[in-house]
Parts: sequence; structure tokens; C-alpha cells
Amino acid sequence: MVKRTKHGPVNASKVLPPALVRALQPVAAGRQVYIPARESPAARRWREARQYRRLGYSITDIAQQLEIEPRAVTRLLAAPSPPYSRAVAAHFDTPKARALLRRIQQHVEACVLYVPAAVSKVELRRRRIHRLFTLGWTPARVATHLKMNARYVDRLHQAWQTLKESEGMTVVPGQPLHSAEDRRRDAVERERRQRQRSAEKARQAELARQRTIFGDDGIEQVSVHPVPFG
Repeated sequence: MVKRTKHGPVNASKVLPPALVRALQPVAAGRQVYIPARESPAARRWREARQYRRLGYSITDIAQQLEIEPRAVTRLLAAPSPPYSRAVAAHFDTPKARALLRRIQQHVEACVLYVPAAVSKVELRRRRIHRLFTLGWTPARVATHLKMNARYVDRLHQAWQTLKESEGMTVVPGQPLHSAEDRRRDAVERERRQRQRSAEKARQAELARQRTIFGDDGIEQVSVHPVPFG
């Protein structure tokens, strides 16, 4: 199903098959590219009105489907076919690129795509190894599982451990970097910070409302901190 959107950009990897993303990366890797519609809105409306009419839809039903007035449907059905037009897309100026554009338009059109940069096989392997380290795999186990040089995996583990410790994490060989308790504690902390931000926004909104009603001179800040009695 072709997706249309006026909002963007959209990550190409989320709306296109992996093979199309790889084919698009040599054209615009790391950049944004506009994918035009295959036909103008007027031509599409004319075509859809004719299709609904052939299926037996009434004028009223067609108007509801196209979200236009019934009299506009009558004009569409009486009008000749609109002239053919196609928007010109940058980066698709060769026959091979235009063929690629037609394949992309079968999935998405009339939107801006962000094309992620290609990731090398070396980088993909490094990310996979880091995920295994995060799960608590030891370098020896990773090297055996992936059939890699143990000294090379040891160097990757040392670099990964240094990075995580610089981020304030404690790496224990053979143990997951994030336990279930760590994830629960992080979720609780995120929720607490979110409540604080929401409360502060509500307080600021109330102060703004009071300033609108009473003016700056009519507002007095009252401390709600408890005062100990000795």
C-alpha cells in the first residue's frame, strides 16, 4: 500500500524494504530526498471518481469517499482525462535512478525521505559483539561463538568497558550490563523526572494565568516548605 504524507522527513528504513534502502543509499546516503507523487492530486481524484463509478457507487457515496461535494463529483465524471504530469525528483536524473524511483513510489510517495548512511559489515559485527557484551557474554565466549580471534575480541571488550565506565556504568565480566532491577530503577527514575517536569509546567501555567488576571503586582509567591517548630 502506497503511503502519502505531508509531514517529514520519514526514515527510509521504516517505510521501504531493506533491498530498496540499500539501492537508495548510493544516491542520497545521509541526506533527505523528496519522493514526488506519481500523479497530480487532480488526476488522482478524477481516476478514483471513475473507479468508484464503475463499481456502482452513487454520486453521494463517491463524494463521501473523496471528501468533496456531490456537485464536484458530477463535474469530475463529466470532465475529460486531465493532462498527464509528473513531478521531477532531484537525485533521479538517470534512467537507472528513475527506475529506482518508480520502485520506491510503489511503497511511499509525496513525502521527504531521510536516507540513513550505509553501515559496513565491520560496523555491524562490532555492534553485534557489543550487544553480546551487554548481555553478559565474556570475550572468550564471544570469540568461540563467532569464530573470531580471541585477542581481537579482548581488545574490543577493553575498549567497550572503558566507554561504559566513562558513562558511569560498572562492568562486571560475565554479568549483564543492565539487569532487570536496573531497568526497573531507570524506569522509576524517568517517571519521577517526568512528573517533576509536568508539575513545573502546571505551576508556570498557573502563574501565567494569575498574571493575566491580577497583573504582576497581584501575585505573591507563598512557600510551601514545612517549617520545623523547636
